Amino acid sequence: MMLRRNALLLIAVAVLAAVAVLFALSACDDGGGGTPPEDDPNAELPGTFVPSQGRGHFNRTYNPDVTPTPLCDGVASAERPGTASVAVPTPQSGVPNECYSSNPPSSGWHLPSQRNVEVAPGARINIPPDPDVYPRDIEIPREAIPHILEHAGVFVGYNCAEGDDVCEEVVRQLERIVNDRIDNHNDRVVMARDGDLPVGTIGLAAWTRVDAFAHTEFTPQRVIDFIATHACRFDPEAFCVDAGRGDNDVRGEGVDRS
Repeated sequence: MMLRRNALLLIAVAVLAAVAVLFALSACDDGGGGTPPEDDPNAELPGTFVPSQGRGHFNRTYNPDVTPTPLCDGVASAERPGTASVAVPTPQSGVPNECYSSNPPSSGWHLPSQRNVEVAPGARINIPPDPDVYPRDIEIPREAIPHILEHAGVFVGYNCAEGDDVCEEVVRQLERIVNDRIDNHNDRVVMARDGDLPVGTIGLAAWTRVDAFAHTEFTPQRVIDFIATHACRFDPEAFCVDAGRGDNDVRGEGVDRS
């Protein structure tokens, strides 16, 4: 009888432990608020909510000769600077998205992980790019940006007109902010020039969040708030470990020109 009682007690303890683990995992997934981070349209969060277009991987590696996935009709770009950003219906599961519904992309199918990808003559980076501030001659492939965000990161893009000293000063301030967020806060941030953006635009992207604005509308706090809120907010592959986030250097290899 005593053995039976002990066995029942052990089973009860095991069940309670399993329930506790499931509860913790659930809380981790949705931030304890009942809504998974990628589906949270909370207007108080920085940026504009753009419904997820999925997390699939294209069945191809980076090839500069392949036409990139287009930006959807109505999404502002270097070719369509005057149009407003709009969201499009989420594609069916398993079907690659035919276009990106924000600029920069804020979700959607993306290139798989690759190392030493030549994106400029003699310049190689990893895909998705490691957290870093990239030189002006390096553009991140459009289809690599959602992979940055899927890895709990934030993308900071810019596109200044040649000779626009005001815009260039904004970029220098952005560089200081991003370097600080990487080195002193271990935020997963990738900053690079982005020729897809309308000229004179700064574009911030996290998973299902985007904030694109004219460089004249820049304030340091706007960018800091976006990065601080969204870096690691969506982390489906557990790149951010809260207990050790403050102790680990997240800056990666950057550009290899060897």
